Amino acid sequence: MRRERIFLISFLVFAIQPVSLMTGEPRVVRDLVEEALRNNPELRFFEAQIEVAKGNRIQGGLWRNPELSSLGGPITVLDGKGREIGSGYWQQHQLLQPFEFPGKATLRKAILDRDMDLAQLGLEQFRLSLANRVRFLAYRLAILRSNSTTASEIVQRSRMLVSLLKKRRLAGIVALLDLRIIEGNLVDLGRTMRELEQERRSVASELQGLLGRSYDEPVLEAGLPVPNWFPSLGLSELLQTAFLNSLPLRMRQIEIGKAAKLVDYQKLGAFPDFSLGPFLYEENSQVSARGEARRSGVEDFFYPGVSVTLPLPIWNRNTGNIVAAQAAQKQAEALYRTYQKQLQAAVLSRYAVYERARKELASYPEGLLEELHRAADLADRQYRLGTVPVQTFLEMQRQYMAAAMALRAARLDAEAALLDLHTLTGGKLPSGF
Repeated sequence: MRRERIFLISFLVFAIQPVSLMTGEPRVVRDLVEEALRNNPELRFFEAQIEVAKGNRIQGGLWRNPELSSLGGPITVLDGKGREIGSGYWQQHQLLQPFEFPGKATLRKAILDRDMDLAQLGLEQFRLSLANRVRFLAYRLAILRSNSTTASEIVQRSRMLVSLLKKRRLAGIVALLDLRIIEGNLVDLGRTMRELEQERRSVASELQGLLGRSYDEPVLEAGLPVPNWFPSLGLSELLQTAFLNSLPLRMRQIEIGKAAKLVDYQKLGAFPDFSLGPFLYEENSQVSARGEARRSGVEDFFYPGVSVTLPLPIWNRNTGNIVAAQAAQKQAEALYRTYQKQLQAAVLSRYAVYERARKELASYPEGLLEELHRAADLADRQYRLGTVPVQTFLEMQRQYMAAAMALRAARLDAEAALLDLHTLTGGKLPSGF
């Protein structure tokens, strides 16, 4: 029984492993993506934006501080003839707690909650875009390296042939012209290699920046793979997934909800806030026994009570802010509809590019590059033997390099379109990402 269980587990591992290898992302690319998501400097901005939104939400939920008001001054007591017969003081203290009109605080906190959601989605969108950009640059770097290897191989083959022709005694004008033709072709190959190297350095520099590396820290290119996994995708499923999961579209939806809350908040702004609290008024005076009143003594009065203050909404009914909020709501709805159309157009466009590249790759015979490589070697050997002219040798080298670059360019186009679709659908494409 134990042997049967071990055999079953081994069989399942063997059966599952090819699928994982075929659809899984190469480890070296996954490591680069993880490094970028750890060290990219711009990522810190979006993470800090979430903290800003959290801080605003905390502050927006706090009560206003109470207000203490104190007044005081001297008292002069006069008799009927205007003569001073006493003095004292008075003082008044009140403690007021400001209160918002019911509903304002709830709406304000709801608006700030939407800001937190927007900041979180902004971070997710940047992480997704960053990861796919790193993937694209890694694959592009691998293809540029492969193209450089192909061009270098042809250059090396041509240089060896030039060296061989120079060692031989040139028999007539044909041999001399063959030598010059090959030397001229080497100049053009040198230009191609220089352009490939410049492009490679540019891509590597951008990739280093996204990884948060210094520009003198190289990217290991030897292990970077050429993309070769292009699954079949359904257009209707892609569109449905994009409309459900597109992060920018979800942000536009949240902005509509936020704008609606802001309209309600501004409408409540027409109703005044108020302050409520206790107050105490004290009056203390001492009167001498002089004058007509002929009274003396100390008089002390306390007047406790409750104070309510509120502005009267006579001139300002918050009309301007209400109009502005309603206009902002219309803008948010318009942006949502506009982005829906843009999203649909982008999915259709990238899907067309992806399918065209897939069909082009499927139309090539399997092992085409290997056959062309062997043909280029054969043309080299046959030219050395004198059985083919120099034009055949050069044309075979050019066709080999052109076919190799075209095939790899189609792979890169398909991969770029697939990564764009991955971004447009909010990272919800099939497995392998």
